[in-house]
Amino acid sequence: MRGGMDAYILLAVWLISITAMFFVPKERRRESHTVFLFEQMTAWLLGLIVVEAGLLEYPFRELHANRTSFTFEFIAYPMVSVYYNLYFPQRRSAWIKLLYTLAFGAGITIPELWLETHTQLIRYSGWRWYDTLGSVSLTLFSARLYRNWFLHKVQMRSVAASVKKRVTEPD
Repeated sequence: MRGGMDAYILLAVWLISITAMFFVPKERRRESHTVFLFEQMTAWLLGLIVVEAGLLEYPFRELHANRTSFTFEFIAYPMVSVYYNLYFPQRRSAWIKLLYTLAFGAGITIPELWLETHTQLIRYSGWRWYDTLGSVSLTLFSARLYRNWFLHKVQMRSVAASVKKRVTEPD
């Protein structure tokens, strides 16, 4: 495959990711925005480190000023993280949570392996499939931890505001 097919793959990823945004439940959009932005930051940072270390290359990319994959780090992977968090098995055992996380990690790793061997979208240069599986699983779970922390802070502010309102309102 050459640049033409690679561009079609990127376009398909954009269309799927944008479409997926419309299926986020309305009542969970704040949570999803938080996860999306957090994952953009972590994916961008990790992507820059890995590319600058020479472990990964993106021969065909959208923005030539940036040597990482804009589509993966700013749209596709953050959207995967949103769905990882939307359906996370919160009340299940640690083993189920681990398997869930690894399944999502594999869901990124397997297509990436295909892209690495059949397209010019990504090239491994010292990077291995298990590096992707580990880094993806770790960043997904770190987004989960950040989400929990952030929503706890928001909930505490909301409780404090309602208590303050009740105290200051006359009966």
